[in-house]
This record gives sequence, structure tokens and C-alpha cells, in this order.
Amino acid sequence: MPTGAYTKEFSPVGRSGDLLEVDTGSSKTYYQIEQFRPVPDVSIESTTVDPGDVESGIALDNLAVWEGWLGQYRIPRLTDQLPDDVSLQFDHGGAKDPVYQNLNQRGEITNNSPINNDMDSLNHLFEWFILGDTVPTMTVTNNSEDEITLDLNFAGFVFNLESVSSTAGSDTPVYVPVEAIRGQ
Repeated sequence: MPTGAYTKEFSPVGRSGDLLEVDTGSSKTYYQIEQFRPVPDVSIESTTVDPGDVESGIALDNLAVWEGWLGQYRIPRLTDQLPDDVSLQFDHGGAKDPVYQNLNQRGEITNNSPINNDMDSLNHLFEWFILGDTVPTMTVTNNSEDEITLDLNFAGFVFNLESVSSTAGSDTPVYVPVEAIRGQ
């Protein structure tokens, strides 16, 4: 049985044949994993940000998956890839992503934040689920005095899902919160 989402060792949320309870914020749907595969390196397009500037709505096209699929991602080398005095905010479909949100504030990820200083207890903050062809976006704020070019690489898994109408008689499904949860 899989251990579920947000594991310290970043294992797949499930394996072939496992059941998932996918929570989109407005509904919960049950799926069986038909197949899955690792995606060890997903690069996003380089982003250049001028000193003291903000780039918002940067589309992370390479993280979108196909209709009927689920993507599970992390940025395994974030502290190496994130320059000093630069912060990231992640969005899904133009809305706040509650995984990075504290009350009504979108969390900023920097090299000086407690998130990067205590990876053991906060690793789950970097796990991101994308259902279907939704393209997530991010905002990059450059507080440095130099132009920066940001290159991020994600790693993870993609799952081919089949909708199931009932989970009766099955193991307990693994709960997966996806991008549309609004933290209401």
C-alpha cells in the first residue's frame, strides 16, 4: 500500500491498481491507477528577471499532463537553483495555490525562508499535483541588484487514471489534493 501524498522520501502517490481519492476543491472523484511512470527531469523555460522587477503569470507548460492523467512533482534541487534575493510564488490557473498559502497570503519561497532551512519537516510544501491539462503558473520576484536567469527542474511521476464509480470492497483510497483546491 502506498504511503500517500507528501512523503519525505517522495515516493509515487500510488502504483498500478491502487485507488486514489482526488479532491479538486469542488468535488472528490475516485480513480484507479492504470499505469504510472517516473519523470526524472522536467525543465521549464528559462526566465530572466531584471533587478528589482517581478515577472508574473509564467506558464509552466511542461508540467501539464494529458486529460485523464495526474502529475506529481517536486523541485529536488530548489536551494541550488534559486538565487539569493529571489522569491517564488506558485499559482494554479491564476488562483492561489493553498499548498503555498497561509490564510489569505500566498507563501513566498526564498533561500532565506524557513522552508529551505528545514527541509525535513516541510518537504511536503514542494509537492505539487496537476490533474489533466491545467497549466500552472508562477511569479518570480527579483529583489537583487542584478539581472537573474532562473532555470528550474522538476521531477516526479505521471499516472494514467481510470474513473471508478465505487470503492466498496477495496482498500482505502489514497487522498490526493490537486490544484483546484482553494482552501475555503
